[in-house]
Amino acid sequence: MIEYNDDDAHRRELSRKLQLLMDVVEANGGQRPSYKEIAAEVEAQGASMSRPRWGYMLGGNGPAVRDPRLLAALAGFFGVPVEYLTDAAGNTDVPERVQAQLELVLELRRREVVAFATRRLGEFATAGEIRQFTDQLRRIDDSASTS
Repeated sequence: MIEYNDDDAHRRELSRKLQLLMDVVEANGGQRPSYKEIAAEVEAQGASMSRPRWGYMLGGNGPAVRDPRLLAALAGFFGVPVEYLTDAAGNTDVPERVQAQLELVLELRRREVVAFATRRLGEFATAGEIRQFTDQLRRIDDSASTS
């Protein structure tokens, strides 16, 4: 088994979270935000981010990014608490509804149904209802794979 040092774990966790957030934006707006859109918002918040840095943050490779100003700007762009991106261990108490939406988007992405209108579901569904829907999708997928 491979042992990961703190930087490796941090890079992988940050990449996972950023990919999920990109998926949520895509599901809500129909397309993933561009680097230019994200960089403009980051710059407006007094931070900077190069295209290569963004690429390795998304890919989970390259130097570990711990710049608090950059992570706070990205959290602002995606509408999540800054702690969601700064907690490398993944133990952040993200609001339950946000986490439920992220889990739903991950499941829909896995099933190649990212275009599903999660925005509409999220407008009137509780976190519990979103999780219940996600669980039902998993059960359907599990029963289809055992047939």
